[in-house]
Amino acid sequence: MALYVNSMAAMAVLSQKGVVGSVVCGHSLGEYSALAAAGAINFEDGLSLVASRGKAMGLAAAERPGAMAAIIGLEDGQVEEICSRSGEVWPVNYNCPGQLVISGETDSVLRAIKAAETAGARKAVRLAVSGSFHSPLMRAAAGRMKEALVEAEIKDPAPPLLSSISCEYETAEGLKDLLVRQIVSPVRWWQAVERLIDDGVERFVEVGNGKVLSGLIRRINRDVKTSQVSDPESLEKTQALV
Repeated sequence: MALYVNSMAAMAVLSQKGVVGSVVCGHSLGEYSALAAAGAINFEDGLSLVASRGKAMGLAAAERPGAMAAIIGLEDGQVEEICSRSGEVWPVNYNCPGQLVISGETDSVLRAIKAAETAGARKAVRLAVSGSFHSPLMRAAAGRMKEALVEAEIKDPAPPLLSSISCEYETAEGLKDLLVRQIVSPVRWWQAVERLIDDGVERFVEVGNGKVLSGLIRRINRDVKTSQVSDPESLEKTQALV
């Protein structure tokens, strides 16, 4: 919830300063911030949905414990093949070329880590998380989230939203289903960024705490421009660039 509130506070200041994007996109939880930024959901509903999502995923992690790991330095196809022969483990975060996060049952993730190291990965590190997020082991969370979304009012995003799950521009009609599927589906971040670049996006502004996404975008394509807004200093820098 703190990440959502932080992002929306930064977005509110940007809007007051007249900095408005032509399209929005979010990574995992960030899709809720993107939806609120695009007016598809209001702030309060977004906050409630983020709380419901966190509770649902926490319960699912307790019911079906799992693990996640970052595999760095292998091709996506190599990691996908390793997952396919390591048990209940799946590629879930396609962050940038050469960086893929896997998720699943703990022993399967550990086997995949060893296999990745054997295959020549530069790094294969288990992440400090409580569950196997974005994997099929989160099915119970998806079911709970579907119930939480029944009464939610969702409008067409304006500006448009490109989903990092489907890599398509989504409308109100399909957004509830998307937010349910998101919980058990991989985040295709670098594919979404490439789609945006192909569609003419030349500058990305990361809104909220941290610079992780800006770093990933630079690894995806060094020709695009990136900036980040999380405090007054970074806001001034971004305003001077746009």
